[in-house]
Amino acid sequence: MMVATISTVKRAVWLLVLCLYGAAAAADIAAHLISDARAGQSWHDPANLAVAFSAGLFWPADLILGRDHCAKRRIALSRERL
Repeated sequence: MMVATISTVKRAVWLLVLCLYGAAAAADIAAHLISDARAGQSWHDPANLAVAFSAGLFWPADLILGRDHCAKRRIALSRERL
């Protein structure tokens, strides 16, 4: 029977954490693109894709600030463009 070393266990835990972070980032990207589509914006627009990708990387900030804050800011910016 193989005995896992501490280093092997650490690698497995970090890989699991990285996979969970990636899954949460993908969900946050989808949430941002869906909110853009609901606000009447084209989610195909490169600017909206860039914002969604950046938000996906920094999704813990959405937990701290709250999704409403981000949505309100995005709506305000879209009104300024008109």
